Amino acid sequence: MKQLTTSLNLFLLLFGLCASGQTLDELITLSKQAGSAGDYKKRLALNTQILDSVEVIYGKDHVAYAYYLSNLATDHSNLGYYKKAIQLHQLSLNIYENIYGN
Repeated sequence: MKQLTTSLNLFLLLFGLCASGQTLDELITLSKQAGSAGDYKKRLALNTQILDSVEVIYGKDHVAYAYYLSNLATDHSNLGYYKKAIQLHQLSLNIYENIYGN
C-alpha cells in the first residue's frame, strides 16, 4: 500500500494535479487536522482538492472516489449545507451499490 501511495503522490506532483503543490498524503493529513480543529471550511476546501485528484486518477466509478465524496458530504453537513450533503451522500451510496451491489 505504501508503494501505491508513493506512486500516486509522484504522479500527482509530476502532472500538477494538486494545485497547492502538496502531495495527496499531505492534503489528507491537513484535512484530518482541519477536521480535528473544527475548521470545516478549510476541511471542505482540502477535501475538494482531494476529490478532484482522486477523480483524475481513478475516475468517478471507483471506491476511492465514493469514499472522498462521502467525506465531502460530511463537510457540507458540518457546515449546515444539508441539502448538498444529502446529494453527495446519495451519489456516494450509488457508487458503492454499483461496486458492491445492494
